Amino acid sequence: MLSIQYAPETLTRGVVKEPALDRRISMKVKVNANSRRIFNALIEPEYRELWIHLPGQDRSGRIVALQSKDLFRIDYFQSETLSLTILGSYRRCRQRKIIFDWWKASSNSAASSVEIRLDGCFDGSILSLTHCGIFEKKEYLWHKEMWEESLAKLQELFSQH
Repeated sequence: MLSIQYAPETLTRGVVKEPALDRRISMKVKVNANSRRIFNALIEPEYRELWIHLPGQDRSGRIVALQSKDLFRIDYFQSETLSLTILGSYRRCRQRKIIFDWWKASSNSAASSVEIRLDGCFDGSILSLTHCGIFEKKEYLWHKEMWEESLAKLQELFSQH
């Protein structure tokens, strides 16, 4: 006789649920700057405020970025009211490779992981971003839009110089 056992979290009222999918975001963009300048824009709070763009963010919204050693915080204020907080913790922070944990403090989402690699080329650099550990579809879509808009703003920031 064949016996199959399921972990308790996958069995609900006798119905086997499929394991949650790790929805992975992977993007590559070319930025017209050397890797040192891009690295600084990625990790310095005053620059992070310029290129981070959140879904639904409007002109009255304001991003405030803070950092203390290996921890960072991004607050989004809408009409001077705190609307969203994102927290992060660097696991590795080198000029060509940044890895950090990331979570939205205002939601019940678990921490996810972001890796950014910078590869220089003659006329700019290639920024490769991978964000994994997102299991809910709604969170995945929110983060995908956030990274698309934010990386586009980062490209614009360096196209003006």
